[in-house]
Amino acid sequence: MPDTVNIDEIMYRLYVIDKVRKGREAVWQGNVISVEELKEEMKSW
Repeated sequence: MPDTVNIDEIMYRLYVIDKVRKGREAVWQGNVISVEELKEEMKSW
């Protein structure tokens, strides 16, 4: 990373990496829903 990077950028990148890791793990474990299920779930918002 460049010397000019600030703590907010570092924290954001770590946050994104964590979310991607957790998402990949969920998919690997089969914790997913279909597009149709997602559409139905979004209707109630």
